[in-house]
Amino acid sequence: MADAKISALTAWTTPIGADYVPVVDSAAVATKKITLVNLGLIDGWIPASESWSYASANTITVPSGAAAKYAVSDRIKFTQTTVKYGVIISVADTVLTIAVNTDHVVADAAISLNYYSHQANPVGYPHWFAITPSFVVSTIDNGSGGQPTITEFRGRVDGNKFECHFRGTGYKAGAGTLIGLSLTGLPTKVNTSNYMAVGIFFTAYGATTVTGIFESEGDGNLYAVCNASIADNSNFSSGFGGIFSYEI
Repeated sequence: MADAKISALTAWTTPIGADYVPVVDSAAVATKKITLVNLGLIDGWIPASESWSYASANTITVPSGAAAKYAVSDRIKFTQTTVKYGVIISVADTVLTIAVNTDHVVADAAISLNYYSHQANPVGYPHWFAITPSFVVSTIDNGSGGQPTITEFRGRVDGNKFECHFRGTGYKAGAGTLIGLSLTGLPTKVNTSNYMAVGIFFTAYGATTVTGIFESEGDGNLYAVCNASIADNSNFSSGFGGIFSYEI
């Protein structure tokens, strides 16, 4: 249909990813075609159309100018033998940093089929990731000065918020009301020197449950400030855990 207005074209109400739409390549000043998949309109994933390479277990090297293309909280998908996912927590000129997790680790291997998404829920994205935490062992340990046993520690990033839930068993180290969690390996919290309530916490030992509020303190850690003092070496065999979130 030569010289037809777009409004005069037949409506197409059941598009699929392989369907084309016309676009103008401004660099070449030419009209070209692009699929709906490549626009991210079908599954939410946009091809990165550039080379990514391993930098570390949670960082990826990308071409210069990354800040003009990617943002904190963007989801990414790429293949290293298997499909892997991540969420960006920091963007530098040539480096994307994703939240550290044990589910999807960047391997020292070639990266292919790389995509990104500004959407909150692109198809297949897992949202929650398993994380290895580090507790302040002067406040809680395994009874011998080591890290307590953690059975679940999972986190996610939405916009500029990191949120987490966890549970485990251990022993109170030193009498008092504080249970400390290090932010090492977790997304960087803004205003780390400020005191701020960021979640709730509970411990259970014997027949007693002690609740508290997580606070950010000046040393950069998070502390559960319990509403009652807990005796040194109290056994949290019934479990301890909490949920918290903070701005990144």
